[in-house]
Amino acid sequence: MEKNRLEELRQGIFSQTLLIGGWKRRKAVTELAAAAKAQDRDAVLLLAEALKKSTDDQVKSIARDSLTSINEQKCINALCEAWHTDRSNELGQLLKKAGWVATTSDQLKLLTALKSGKLDHITNSGKEIVDQLFKATEDSDREIAENARTALGQLRNSTAHELLCKMVIEDDHKKAREIVLSAGYAPSDNHQKAVFYFLTQQWEKYDKLDSGQKLLRAAYEKADKKLKARLDEGAKANGRPIAKPEPQPPATVPSPAQPKPSQQKPTPPKPTPPAEPVKPKPVSQQPISSTVLAAAEKEPRKVYNLFDMTEKEWAMLIIALEENKQRAGIWHIAQEAPPKWSLHLLKWMKASGWVPRNEEKAEFDELTKLAQKCDFEALKAPIHAQATLEGHSDMVNCLAVTSDSRYLVSAGADKTAIVWDFAAGKLLHKLEGHSGA
Repeated sequence: MEKNRLEELRQGIFSQTLLIGGWKRRKAVTELAAAAKAQDRDAVLLLAEALKKSTDDQVKSIARDSLTSINEQKCINALCEAWHTDRSNELGQLLKKAGWVATTSDQLKLLTALKSGKLDHITNSGKEIVDQLFKATEDSDREIAENARTALGQLRNSTAHELLCKMVIEDDHKKAREIVLSAGYAPSDNHQKAVFYFLTQQWEKYDKLDSGQKLLRAAYEKADKKLKARLDEGAKANGRPIAKPEPQPPATVPSPAQPKPSQQKPTPPKPTPPAEPVKPKPVSQQPISSTVLAAAEKEPRKVYNLFDMTEKEWAMLIIALEENKQRAGIWHIAQEAPPKWSLHLLKWMKASGWVPRNEEKAEFDELTKLAQKCDFEALKAPIHAQATLEGHSDMVNCLAVTSDSRYLVSAGADKTAIVWDFAAGKLLHKLEGHSGA
């Protein structure tokens, strides 16, 4: 619409001329309504102004009916921006009735979607929407604030779920806690999930996931002081102590060459060291205490350098574990030991009939089956590191080698996968973008 004509219609729509003022107002609004029907942006904005400011009920009614039929996005955006300028109640109700959602900016899109109740425009968004929605829960418009809380509980994107759960775990965020409990959100990582269920007192889910506290203990050891304090507080308040190794009196272990007859057991048989020269390294004669054994069960690499131990030291450690009934310790060390000793330990454990806890049983069965197929002679040759591969910033969870042995692929808790030149030990590609480990 031409600028001059638009100004004439503005004067007409707000005319207060004696006797003919009403006629001029209705004539102007009727012409504007016809232009708005053709999706004229200037006419649409003038009608919105009339709806907000006019004192003539007939003018307001014609403007409202005309604006309700607007469907051109550029005109919808203009009306949404006009509403956002002063949060006019008249335009707000019209926006809600018509279901308009702006597309000009993320902020305006969010606010108009919340005002109109079109939450499907929000709930597929990722973690970037979470902070904006929390701010919107404090909005002075009651409808916007309530719809923001509803949207937080209907988010479909897993990264948004993870962020909300992280806010509960790390910051004890009260509103986030209410939302995740109501919506049933939980972290994808089992260690974080165990901590989350524990802190939010979802005991049925926690006991099903981590009845032996293995996940919670592992997460507790890596937690910072703040989180440890919260876990300790929750454990005390709910009568659910987090199990930690307790020191025990030392238990002297007999020399492997002369075990006490009363301590000899027919099954399982003690492993025979591989036929290989013993390294000229002094063997410690100190008793192995049950405290050390408990630590070996938990983190064997921190107690012993397994790849530097002599044959006699290996025999001494295994006898100590067996005499102290540390079967779980043997199982954990079998997963960390050099191949030749891992093979001995796995075959020995299979013969003993011991079975680990349910969550480790599948891994135990797989490794013991592989041990039965393994040729011990092939493991006699020493294995030495050829290269140190540096690229991950957190624990490496899994490795794979391509069938032609050309590439090694590693994946880690730092949410990256790395492709390496296997022969050269060179990083080729670092793949980023995963939302979890």
